[in-house]
Amino acid sequence: MTRFANPSIYLCPKCGGYVTRRGFASMNFMGMKRWSDGYVSAFLVPSSISSFGRCPLCKQLFWHEDAEDIGMLPDRPAREAEWRGPFRLWLLRKLRMLDEREIEKMEVWKCIPIEWKNASVIKHPDNTDLWAMLADTESLTPEREIFLRERLWWLANDHQRRDPSDKTAQWHWSEIPVEKSRENMQRLFDLLSAEDQPDFFTLAEILRGLGRFDEAIEKLLSIKADQSEVGMKA
Repeated sequence: MTRFANPSIYLCPKCGGYVTRRGFASMNFMGMKRWSDGYVSAFLVPSSISSFGRCPLCKQLFWHEDAEDIGMLPDRPAREAEWRGPFRLWLLRKLRMLDEREIEKMEVWKCIPIEWKNASVIKHPDNTDLWAMLADTESLTPEREIFLRERLWWLANDHQRRDPSDKTAQWHWSEIPVEKSRENMQRLFDLLSAEDQPDFFTLAEILRGLGRFDEAIEKLLSIKADQSEVGMKA
């Protein structure tokens, strides 16, 4: 079952403002479809660009892992507005309209800093923000560049995934010029090739997309039997 986790509270690394983000506590991958380029389409699958966002206060993009995680917001009491006054709370207790669990939630909620309660939700970035994050060389690492370029590769491939009967896919395709897409694929290939244990399946798929079919076949033929089993299970 897909279930959301309680919102986490962060300090924006750009302006220091209080922001919040909600993740998943559990995921239901029923109907999941894995594509040859590594993209996964599934109902309510976490967004492919959820590792960074835009601060609603200063409007700047930042990586979530660069933001200081200061805590998690507890469950908000269901009848918060009714117990803000002491008399109302006393009356609700007297009439036994609150159980002990709800009272405990209220007591915990009263201790939460007002800045946490008023924290603004981190805005979800759009596809063009992938390019903006690539241009931010100050915060870019090889791992982050791979993350961004892999998503751009998926976006360029999305028009080939369109299937009216597939209700699980979440299409994010935006037209990327062919030459720009090829440059991105080549750079991604170079980055992945430089890893200690490169994924030959992904490298072969990039080569196929670049039209370098003989090299793609050669890369696949170089995969050992144990690696092939892992790839088939993925």
